[in-house]
Amino acid sequence: MTWAGATAQDIATAVRRNDATAVTILHDHLEHFKRQPGNAIHHLRYDDAVTEAQLIDALESSADTGTSDGSAELFPAPPTPVPEPDRSALPAAGVPVISCQQLPIAGQESQLGSNATTVPSAERDHEAVNRFKGAGALIYATGHSSELGLWPATDQPGQIVNNPHHPYYSPAGPSGGLAAAVSLGTAPIGIGLDGPATAGGVRTAAAACGLFAYSPEIAPTGQYDRTKDANDRLSHKPGVIATTAGDLALAVSTLTNSEHQLNREPTPLRMAATTYTPMPGKADDDNTELLLNVVRELTGGGHDVQHAKPDWGKRLPTVSSAVWATAAYERSRQFRALQRRTRHLATVGAGLRRRGTLTGLLGQGERARRHMEDWFAVNNFEALLTPALPGPPPFARSWSEATLRANINGLASAAAYSAPASVTGLPAVTVPISMRHDGLPAGVQIIGPAGSTERLLQIARILQAAFAPRRHAKTVSWD
Repeated sequence: MTWAGATAQDIATAVRRNDATAVTILHDHLEHFKRQPGNAIHHLRYDDAVTEAQLIDALESSADTGTSDGSAELFPAPPTPVPEPDRSALPAAGVPVISCQQLPIAGQESQLGSNATTVPSAERDHEAVNRFKGAGALIYATGHSSELGLWPATDQPGQIVNNPHHPYYSPAGPSGGLAAAVSLGTAPIGIGLDGPATAGGVRTAAAACGLFAYSPEIAPTGQYDRTKDANDRLSHKPGVIATTAGDLALAVSTLTNSEHQLNREPTPLRMAATTYTPMPGKADDDNTELLLNVVRELTGGGHDVQHAKPDWGKRLPTVSSAVWATAAYERSRQFRALQRRTRHLATVGAGLRRRGTLTGLLGQGERARRHMEDWFAVNNFEALLTPALPGPPPFARSWSEATLRANINGLASAAAYSAPASVTGLPAVTVPISMRHDGLPAGVQIIGPAGSTERLLQIARILQAAFAPRRHAKTVSWD
């Protein structure tokens, strides 16, 4: 028996109950990783993770012992913390996790997506990394990303990360290596880059690799503080990836330090569905038909799903482009010899900064959020369904050596549906549904109004139960 391929919930349950050790589970995942094709992993921190696993195994556990039946509640609330260290209080006890290489890990030198972006060893963990470690998770590897987290394909000169489902295609980005690794069964959960200037964040890569993903809500600033909001909009936000809806809920609870009561069926919901996006890109026939199948399933289950065009406002594409370019400028200032596309994009962002137009455009983004909040409220919609991607992900090629124009023409549409939620800061989830005719996974995105995370996870659970999507790429070797 191997623990590789097990869900995070079953792993954590087994470790809490003394049915398996964290060290054994970590070893099984490392051995599985060695057998997998591709180059999704940037750095393996196995020795450090073994030490952390030994510390978890050394903790006392007040949980009842006994043989696990392999089942767990679909959406368990994290156990209530106890005053003394107790393994039974760790919601992610012994769960192997892959992190994006751009999230700092204490004592580890890293790169921000390319050889030109090497950074010194971090003094402390990123807050998301710290929360997962505190929950008992074992972050034993980091996945490749695109340079500075700006591009929806993962490669650098001489190194192209391929999609595990089809090697001719990219796992998208910016956290494409992370998504590819999770799709190959290297870990049940991943922590990746998200936020308005990350090409759709974890949802773009997860959709390309047939995974669940969650992009957290970015709270509005209230009374608009232009300087504070500009800095916040340009910074990275962590998101999470998983192979099941239950594991996604566990990851969200850990990331947000919150509890979700999701083991109950939601009352019938009123939702909207559309293939419209204000961004460049249009859903192809495969992804349009898939969305229709999802609508039929939800309607048959008693939910009210209406075709409706969301009100994103008129300036969203301009805002998205401005945030993207200015983020390139801000992130690139400390580096030299960056990729040509990044340098050219940063030049555009520098011009926006000099002219002082960015903060005004961010005000437009805030208005776009209010437009959508009003649209949800006026129409009494509790969620919006869209395709996760307009079509297949980008081809696997050396985009990092191409011009900025070639990147925009070839990659921009990958974030056609994920970018609007990122720019407006609304919570969103992607859910894999089935496979396309070209052998690639396809899924839907669920966007909600502020405070709707629990509802979005409930819908993800419903869709997983209805469509039973493949958890891992068919190329995975389990021998």
